Amino acid sequence: MRVHAARPLRVWLLLAILLVVLCLTGCASRKERRPAADRTVAAIPSPVSPVATFTPVPTPSPTFTQTPTPTPTLLPTPTPTSTPTVMRPATPTPSLTRSGAYDNLTEHPDGRYSLQLSGPRVAATFATSRSAVQHWAKAVTEPLFTVPEGFRPPYAILRTAEGMLVLANGTPDPDHPEPRRFLLRVEPDGTVHYVDDDPMEGVGHLAYSLDTIWGTTPAANDHAVLEILDAHWFRKTLLSTVPPPVQIEVPEDTHKGGTTPARKGDDFVSLNADGRVTGLGAFPNNFNNFRGFLLPELGQLHQLEHLDLGYRYEGWDRYSPRGHVEYGSMTPAEAGFLSGALPPQLGQLARLRHLDLQGHFLTGSIPSEMGRLASLEYLDLGANRLTGSLPPELGQLTRLQTLNLGDNELTVLPPELGQLARLQTLNLGDNELTVLPPELGQLAHLETLYLGINRLTALPPELGQLARLQTLSLHSNRLTNSPPPVLGQLASLQYLNLSGNGLTTLPPELGQLARLQKLDLQDNRLTGSLPPEWGQLTSLEWLNLSDYGDDGNQLTGPLPPEWGQLANLEHLSLNGNQLTGPLPPEWGQLASLQWLYLGGNQLTGSLPPTWGQFASLEWLHLHDNQLTGSLPPAWGRLTSLEFLSLNSNQLTGPLPPAWGQLASLMSLHLEDNQLTGPLPLEWTRMTSLKNLDLKDNQLTGCYPGIYFPNLTYMHEGFISTDLPRCPDADYIYHKSRG
Repeated sequence: MRVHAARPLRVWLLLAILLVVLCLTGCASRKERRPAADRTVAAIPSPVSPVATFTPVPTPSPTFTQTPTPTPTLLPTPTPTSTPTVMRPATPTPSLTRSGAYDNLTEHPDGRYSLQLSGPRVAATFATSRSAVQHWAKAVTEPLFTVPEGFRPPYAILRTAEGMLVLANGTPDPDHPEPRRFLLRVEPDGTVHYVDDDPMEGVGHLAYSLDTIWGTTPAANDHAVLEILDAHWFRKTLLSTVPPPVQIEVPEDTHKGGTTPARKGDDFVSLNADGRVTGLGAFPNNFNNFRGFLLPELGQLHQLEHLDLGYRYEGWDRYSPRGHVEYGSMTPAEAGFLSGALPPQLGQLARLRHLDLQGHFLTGSIPSEMGRLASLEYLDLGANRLTGSLPPELGQLTRLQTLNLGDNELTVLPPELGQLARLQTLNLGDNELTVLPPELGQLAHLETLYLGINRLTALPPELGQLARLQTLSLHSNRLTNSPPPVLGQLASLQYLNLSGNGLTTLPPELGQLARLQKLDLQDNRLTGSLPPEWGQLTSLEWLNLSDYGDDGNQLTGPLPPEWGQLANLEHLSLNGNQLTGPLPPEWGQLASLQWLYLGGNQLTGSLPPTWGQFASLEWLHLHDNQLTGSLPPAWGRLTSLEFLSLNSNQLTGPLPPAWGQLASLMSLHLEDNQLTGPLPLEWTRMTSLKNLDLKDNQLTGCYPGIYFPNLTYMHEGFISTDLPRCPDADYIYHKSRG
């Protein structure tokens, strides 16, 4: 019984031992197969580096291989394992520096240079303690030295150096302690020259040290772009050193025989903290800055916010540089203007807020890519030669507040302009527009609209929706009949110019414009009478209804007494019409009136004494009418009067002695009347009088020329009279009377 009970226990122990042995045998087999599989995978070429070859290095830790350059190169670090480490073999790299002496040591005995290449950028130092810049370097074509290959720029660059005057022995010049500037040019062939510039008087030798940089390949970075612009537009340099801050220089402004130094603190180039260009801005009234074409490289200044290359000069006329171009005596480049087309690459300037290119000779159409300037707030392309239709894409400039396209040759406006919801100023004057899109009435924030000198024959009624419009110019178009009634709806209007059209009637509706300050309707074909309702324009300061042409305004009827309520009126011009009737005494209430032009009409009656109340009147034209009666002594109170013309009327009576109080009067025209009597001695108090015309009257006595020292028969002072000159004895008689 015991034997049978122990036998099964031994069997179970043997089976357990057998299972353990079998398990250990299988694990060992799998360990033998894994290295073989790993070696097989390792033999497959890597898809990332198909040309790489590796050699085993018997070390389990990372290692560094020293290159021939002084700077160690860190090679890839393998993961620490018990397996062999592999690395790429080290390859020699060329030296990154060059230095040496100037080649032209005759004039520069101690001139030296140092160059350091870092990627595509070269950092350079030019230095000498005794250089004959003025006497030798500018007259000798031999370069200072030649930059080695690999360090040369792809295009010519200019650099401004600043030096101190020294004597021939290298000591400072005590008589000229101020620094002097001159230019260095590095050519693509490596030659380095001094550039001939304005002579530096008294300069014998200069000591200088210039640190600068340039690129070895054209690149889409701000510094490379500035160098391209510099080489293309300027004769002097913009850049001198980097990294930022960068010293920026602009040529001196020389014109009209004078020189204005470049302004400090108002640099041409503006940079942010990273050295990226945020602004390019020209000097006002600066001649000959730019020439040639707008470069596509401008589109690479991706941080640019302000670009101002506009040409401004007050008093442009045919004798200005622009006038010489228009009359064929110069090309735009010779006169210092940009020409050619607008590059589409300008549309890449996504941060641009201010763009001013006015006053050049840019041609062609405006590229549709300009619609990508989503940040643009100010766009001025005026006074160029742009043609064709405006691209509809401009309607995408939803932040635009000012748009100036005046003085071009544009023909069509897209309806999309109505999408410029923030637009406040729109100048489309002096183009070839024939129709306005009704969508302009959607510009709810528009305050100023210039449409003069076009070919418009009508206005869309939708313009009456411009509730904020303050200035509207429509002069020199082809509007006919009555001004559009829509104008009477512009409740905020302050300035309205309708001159030079073919308008025939004056609508009373304009009397509803309570805020109107200036109204210009000269040189139309107006007929009818002056509206008394305009006496309600109490804000009106300037009103012009004159006619200066052969077939212009022919207004008739009387001068409305109601206009005497225009308390703020300063300028009233009604010359050259067919107005009739008397001069309204009520107009003497116009206390602000300074200029009153009523010449060339058919006015009758006498001169109202109440007009002597014009406290501010400076110019009064009443010539070529049918006025009668005598000269009112009350007009002697017009102490501000400078010019008075009453010639070619039917005035009678004596010259009033009270007019001797007109101390400000400079010009008095009384010729071609029926005035009588002598020349009053009191008129000798007119100390400002320079022009006096008394011809073709019935005056008596003589002209005491010695009483009027400013009146002669020559040049500035002038007198015209039928009176003979008084003998000198009258001078004594006059003095005896005090």
